[in-house]
Amino acid sequence: MRKIILSPAFILIFLENFFFFSSRNSLNMLPPYLASLGASKAYTGFFMNISSLLLVVFVLFFTGFASRLNKKYLLTAGFSLQLVSLILMFFCPRNLNILLIFQFLSSFSYAFGFTINSSIAFDIIPPGKRTSGIALFGLSGVLAAPTGSFFGEIMSNLFRPNSLFILSAFFCLLSLILVFFIHDEPGHGSNSGVSFWKILKNRELSLLFFLGILLGGAWSVLTTFIPDFTSARLGFANLSFYFFANSVIAVLSRTVFAKTIDNISRKRLIITALTLIALAMLMTSLLFLPWQLYAIGVLYGLGHSILYPVLNAAFVDSGKGLDKFALSNAFIAMYTLGNVALCTILGVQGDFIGSFLGNNGGLTSIFISMGLLAAACVPMVISQIRENKKI
Repeated sequence: MRKIILSPAFILIFLENFFFFSSRNSLNMLPPYLASLGASKAYTGFFMNISSLLLVVFVLFFTGFASRLNKKYLLTAGFSLQLVSLILMFFCPRNLNILLIFQFLSSFSYAFGFTINSSIAFDIIPPGKRTSGIALFGLSGVLAAPTGSFFGEIMSNLFRPNSLFILSAFFCLLSLILVFFIHDEPGHGSNSGVSFWKILKNRELSLLFFLGILLGGAWSVLTTFIPDFTSARLGFANLSFYFFANSVIAVLSRTVFAKTIDNISRKRLIITALTLIALAMLMTSLLFLPWQLYAIGVLYGLGHSILYPVLNAAFVDSGKGLDKFALSNAFIAMYTLGNVALCTILGVQGDFIGSFLGNNGGLTSIFISMGLLAAACVPMVISQIRENKKI
């Protein structure tokens, strides 16, 4: 792992990815503002995760084409479009329809950045260290969550809510600057598109697909609805408490146990992670004191820190020689599909139940449903172990 950490290429992509996700997380405090404009929970869930839907479309239909292009050019185009869109959103902050259009345009950077940054990281990390290596690389995204959210809370408290778009644009600009120092040659793309569709048709990976969707949904449900939920339960919108604890436990788990995670059964790691995620959702539904946000961050942070690199490595290692760009993107597609699909579906549920039990009841139901879904996956994975099926 020493060579990975000290590699200039690894450090560069780590920092670029950090600023990239900081830009996305700077907008985490938007839900209360969107609600003040009359947005429903379903709209909020879709708006905050539309980038995930675009990423899935990109992976499904354009992976093979993109693999033939220079990754540096794709990142430059995506970040440039995001930068322009954020600036335009700053000047049109009160029209929900216009905001949705610009959010869609800015989401191209998410499709490019998420997939390409992961692909570059896989090229740098030795094959035998992929689980621990991706866990360390993932810290760039983990650290970006509290960074973007913390500064987002400061900006939204000191200035008008549309200042969040300027903050996001600032981090986007930093990412764009670092992209110019990345060196990459165009890929051959000989089997990228084919291998991806082969992955989708592989029934043996169906459980991995489902777990990827669930993990993406769990992440987006917490980040999307905690600000509104804390406003209803605690009287103030907050996300930084949760993200601070989440990030601390993620850094500790991915550094202290980086070598250990490669030596533990993936199936056992998945069961442990799902249990932690279910407990985090249960505690969220019972929120009534600010300190609970730290406990929720610890529980979910540990579960996510285990499950994300394990599933990512499992996807890549399942290819047996197939293009790793498509394999990595297959996992990202499932994860981001969960971001937008589960968050929007549970948002609709929250709107429906909220019409009978009020806003508080509707939000509570979202976290309960997500927790039950995570808990229901535990016996599914245990069954796979008993049947000695490969995950």
